[in-house]
Amino acid sequence: MPWFRGLLLLPAQLLGGIAAAALVSCMFPGPITVVCNLGAGTTIAQGVFIEAFGTCLLVFVILMLAAEKHETTPLAPVGIGLALFVVELACVYYTGGAVNPARAFGPSVVATSFPGYHWLYW
Repeated sequence: MPWFRGLLLLPAQLLGGIAAAALVSCMFPGPITVVCNLGAGTTIAQGVFIEAFGTCLLVFVILMLAAEKHETTPLAPVGIGLALFVVELACVYYTGGAVNPARAFGPSVVATSFPGYHWLYW
């Protein structure tokens, strides 16, 4: 990806995460509950490795299924969705399962809740 396009994509992703979290906050009563927090006694070091492993798994599946052009490429979304499902099953209990900085940043902005370990989602 060219640098200029990447610089445009970063704020677009963050704004998209904020907008999605704001819509969720408006649609459902009560405070927003999708903020990423460490849970189940997970330490910061464990959270870093859990998020890194989950993100690597998801990116690997995306690169293998969608980036490589093949006759089965139209079925790539199914495999990517299944990989995301498995990653979320493993990560959500311990770290909130962000696997994307925009996913962690958007709800934190809307809830105005930035724990001291928010950096681990980046």
